[in-house]
Amino acid sequence: MKYLKLVKQPAATKTQPAAKPEPAPAPAEGAGAVVADIQQTPPAPVAPQGVPVKISSDRMTYDEKKQVVSFVGNVVALHEGLTLKADQVSAFFVAGDKRFDVQGIDRIVANGNVHAEKGKTSGECGKLTYLVAKRLLIMEQDPVLRDGPNSITGEKIRFYARENRSEVVGGDGKRVEAEFFAPKGLEVQ
Repeated sequence: MKYLKLVKQPAATKTQPAAKPEPAPAPAEGAGAVVADIQQTPPAPVAPQGVPVKISSDRMTYDEKKQVVSFVGNVVALHEGLTLKADQVSAFFVAGDKRFDVQGIDRIVANGNVHAEKGKTSGECGKLTYLVAKRLLIMEQDPVLRDGPNSITGEKIRFYARENRSEVVGGDGKRVEAEFFAPKGLEVQ
């Protein structure tokens, strides 16, 4: 029911008294009542808040019981200059939270051929986990992080977004390896 048209009643003649309107029939059992006035114009649309995350994939599934939404196949996510590509990206919602928005997300997990890029910084790994409340990004399964020509690898790479710091951890026979390029013409004294 978008709009209602206002219909004028014909004027009563002087020779006949105006007829009393018939009472409205009683609502059927279980019928509701109108509880709001009719608006003359439709309500204005609500503008979205925040910065959008655009995600494209071959398929998307939502499992209400497990509280997870998954994007599968050639996933590309774009957000504030960051591009994330992976075989699969899943967002896990906070247990018991009924919100279907960013504030309700506990963690985001990207699996398979993960590639992230923002500006001149890029990284690859087999699995990437982002813990939303802690703002902690964890790269696993042969992670490599590059900043221009410089690169670093290890067992796990952790990036603490709040503090703008990272930690690279070796383990299971895999040591931390870094390759840094000094600017041309730099002389060690």
